[in-house]
Order: sequence, then structure tokens, then C-alpha cells
Amino acid sequence: MKPRNIYKGISLARFNKSFQNDEDCYKYLAGIKWKGDSFVCKRCGNTHYCKGQLPFARRCTRCKHDESPTAGTIFNKIRISLLTAFRIIFDMCVSEKSISSSKQAEEYGVRQKTIWEFKRKMQLALYNQDINFLNGTVLITDFYVVGRNNDQSENIVLVAMEVLNNGEIGKAYGLLLNCLSSEQIHRFFGQHIKADAKVYISKDRNYEHYISNYHIETNENTAKLTQSITHVSNLKNWLFGAHRHILPEYIQGYLNEYYFRFNRRNNRAMVFDEFIGLMMLHQPYSKSK
Repeated sequence: MKPRNIYKGISLARFNKSFQNDEDCYKYLAGIKWKGDSFVCKRCGNTHYCKGQLPFARRCTRCKHDESPTAGTIFNKIRISLLTAFRIIFDMCVSEKSISSSKQAEEYGVRQKTIWEFKRKMQLALYNQDINFLNGTVLITDFYVVGRNNDQSENIVLVAMEVLNNGEIGKAYGLLLNCLSSEQIHRFFGQHIKADAKVYISKDRNYEHYISNYHIETNENTAKLTQSITHVSNLKNWLFGAHRHILPEYIQGYLNEYYFRFNRRNNRAMVFDEFIGLMMLHQPYSKSK
């Protein structure tokens, strides 16, 4: 099987050299979709193909069905050029600071709403990302966010951070809760934290009241408290700095985006390719959902 080309790097100059037009992008997506030379017709199951009508499309030699690289993916029938879509994704993957849809709209000559809608599709793809359970020492913290009517009592972001043996923060995850309930906290712990982890919480929280099958202690270590405060401060600056007024129903998407990049900060060169792969797995977005 012919190996596909994998883009590695965080250099904008190198990115612009690799992707100069839509055809370059179609070629890259075709390599991901068919993993080189493999092909199975979605209509009849035939494994033989010839060149299709659209760029890098494949036509089944039996039923003559044409399939483009974007069919059945988030890239299908998007309202911006494929090259612009790739550039927006690259911005998200390599930028250490969040870039607002207004700024990107100005840069790429596209309506702000169009950019925002595409970025929303990007965030939906992140629900497919792999989740690694946090183990060992895990710090739990939270913060309130303002809702539609300036009410913050029912919107809280719960954050879990793994502390590595060298004392640094490893992977982390965040979840938006509409209340501190046993059901929602159990779901967060069950999805992200191993049962034998040692969990530390701030002294003003009483999570053991909601969840009992974890080893939970009050965090009184100055270094760990500082880590929690710094992490949340960086998250909030990113979340509400460039984006400012985010409605609660969209915050989880931004949290997924932040932690997708945060958890891959030591391998930034591969983030773009991994994210494109996630978008190829996700079905086209439907407003009815």
C-alpha cells in the first residue's frame, strides 16, 4: 500500500508551501480517506476504481459511483474554499493564543458568521478525540461562567489535571456542568479519571459528598494550589479573551478545542494532521441536531 503524505510542522511558511491551492488540499484529504491506494465503493462494495470527475475523486468501475475526498465528512459542501478551511484549521492547531472569528474573517475575506459556523463544525469533530484516563495524582478545580441572563449559578466548568512524577501538569480535561450534581460529577470522573487515582480538591469544595468511589483529599499543598490557579487562569484568559461572550451551549466545544491542543503541546508538529483526520471521521454537521 502506498504511504500517504503526512504534514508535520508549525511553520506558516512551510504550510503555505505545502498547501497552495484547493487541489493540494483535496489531494491531502484523499490520502487520509483512502490511506493511499485502498478503495471500497460505499454503494456496491467494489474495490476497483478509476479517476473521478472532481479533483482526486474516485469512480467505482462497477457501479460508476463518483466519490470525492470530502464526501461524508465535515468538509462536504462547506461555504468557504478548502484552502481557507485548511488555513483556519492550521491557525487553530498551532496558535498559542485564540484567534477570533472576526479577525479571521477580515484576514481571509469571508463573512464572520461563515467563519464561526465552520469553526463550530471543527469543534464538533473534537468529540471524536481519544480520551486518556488521568492517573496518579489528579487535581480538581472549577470556576463559574456567566449564562444568558448574567446568571452564573447553573454554569460551572470542572477541570481535572494530571500531575506527572516531575511535578509538571500532564494531560487535562474540562467539562461544562449545568449544576454540581452527583450524576454529572460521576460522569466526568468516570470518563476522565482512573478509579485508583489520588484526587485532590480545593478546601472549599466537597466533591466527596457527590462521589464516593475515589480517593479524595483536600489540596493543601502550596505548589499544587498554584498549579491549579495558574492553569485555570490561562484557560479563562484563552476562553474569554478573544472570544469574550460565549453562550453556555458553545463553551464545551471551546473546552474541547483548548484541551485537544493542550494535551498535544509536546508534539505540536503532528496536531494539524491529527485534527484533519478527526474532521474526516465526523459526519457533516446538521442544524437539526
